[in-house]
Amino acid sequence: MRARHMNTVLHSSRSPDLVWWGRVRFVLGMAQMAASVVAVVLLFGVGVTAISLTAVVVASSLTSLSVMLFGSRRHRRDRV
Repeated sequence: MRARHMNTVLHSSRSPDLVWWGRVRFVLGMAQMAASVVAVVLLFGVGVTAISLTAVVVASSLTSLSVMLFGSRRHRRDRV
């Protein structure tokens, strides 16, 4: 009995560009979540300071970048 590979990217027909954009989307999403957690912790921990507002701006910028690059799901459904 042969073991199946768990990595579907190796055996998929997806183009390398799609795989690259998928990785970018994943990393950007992880950065968004981390930045938003840091911003909320700073806001509750130290209050409204320059560093906490900077964290909010960074988290908001990452979210805006994600929406500009990948759009929203509702918008994609309308195109189909």
